[in-house]
Amino acid sequence: MNEYIERYNWVERWTHTIHAIAMITLLFTGFAIYYRWNFITMHNARIIHMIAVPFLLVTNWILVPYGIISHGLSEGGLKGIKDHFLNSYIFSR
Repeated sequence: MNEYIERYNWVERWTHTIHAIAMITLLFTGFAIYYRWNFITMHNARIIHMIAVPFLLVTNWILVPYGIISHGLSEGGLKGIKDHFLNSYIFSR
């Protein structure tokens, strides 16, 4: 009766978390740099901004493809990869 259905594996959950934190950091530091907000110095905003960039890039270039490939392979080879990508990232319910 109480079946546990895992829609996202741990890689996809961590990818989402890292991506969200990096995007929020980049938004706030970017606005602080562009609009010269006074809640943080320009120097510190640039440092934090440049630290957050690699996290966003690693998330999008390494973790997302890894999640698609690993989850898809467990669902049935190349067809599983294609189906997982289309169902989870493009045409999700």
